[in-house]
Amino acid sequence: MAYCTSDQISSAVGGAARLVQITDPTNTTLNTGAVTSAIAKADAVIDSYATGTGGATGTAGALWSSTPTAANQAAIIIAVYTLYLRLWDSVPAEWVGEYERVVEQLVDLSKGRVSWVASEDPPQQNIGRVYYFTSNTADRATTPNRRTTRGTLDKL
Repeated sequence: MAYCTSDQISSAVGGAARLVQITDPTNTTLNTGAVTSAIAKADAVIDSYATGTGGATGTAGALWSSTPTAANQAAIIIAVYTLYLRLWDSVPAEWVGEYERVVEQLVDLSKGRVSWVASEDPPQQNIGRVYYFTSNTADRATTPNRRTTRGTLDKL
């Protein structure tokens, strides 16, 4: 199961005629092999970042039981970027910006800053603080020889 389809890619680039222009240098027929290859590359890129993240429990190419919208959009953008590079060796600026944004999202996903599963929050960041008490900040009569308390060592 791929994260996107050739129809979705066609829609994203502006229709079937435009997709033919991107995939075939003679502008005559759609190069389905190039589209399939670009989709496979997009899936592999997403899998490389998403494997092991929250909610991603399936196999490669199908890490989620149903494809999250963010994974679908990322796959479309990566596939279009790949198609432009493969045939034309250059990518329009609008797609370069989108591709860079997707890569940032994938990095955030792999680091646990975001979650692509709507029902799951991203992993919580360690926001614990370590406190210490010295003779200047604690009354020695109430806390003799105690520099810290058990509760303040949480998350250390």
